Amino acid sequence: MALRYRRMKQNDVHECVSFLLGHPSFGPQYGGDSQSIVKAWTTLQECDAFRATVLEETVGGEVRLLGPGVWIIVTDKFAQEMKTPPFFWLGPELAKRVASGHSPLLSNDELRKTNATIGINLVA
Repeated sequence: MALRYRRMKQNDVHECVSFLLGHPSFGPQYGGDSQSIVKAWTTLQECDAFRATVLEETVGGEVRLLGPGVWIIVTDKFAQEMKTPPFFWLGPELAKRVASGHSPLLSNDELRKTNATIGINLVA
C-alpha cells in the first residue's frame, strides 16, 4: 500500500464531490448541493488562490480515492466574517458564493500584491 497525493484535475471533480457528499460528517453540511461544489471547483481550477488535491491509496495496480483536500486564500473581509458570529459551515458557504459569482478568494493579481506586503489568509 502506498499513499500519494496530486493536484486535482477537471476530470476528478465529480468523483471528489461524490466522495465529499457521501461522507457521514461533511456530506450533511452541504445538503446534497453538488452543483455549487462542482461549479466552484471547476471555476477555480486556474485561480492561484485555490489549490485542490486528491489523496489516493495504491495497492498493486489498484488506485482508490481517499478524499479531496482544498485550501484557499481569501480576502481580509471574508476572513473577518468567518471569525464573527453567527458562524457558518465554511465549505458550503464558499461553494455557494463562488458558484453565484461572489467569490471571496483573492484574484491572481490581489494574491501577488497581498503576499508581497501584509500577508495572506489561508483556509484549509
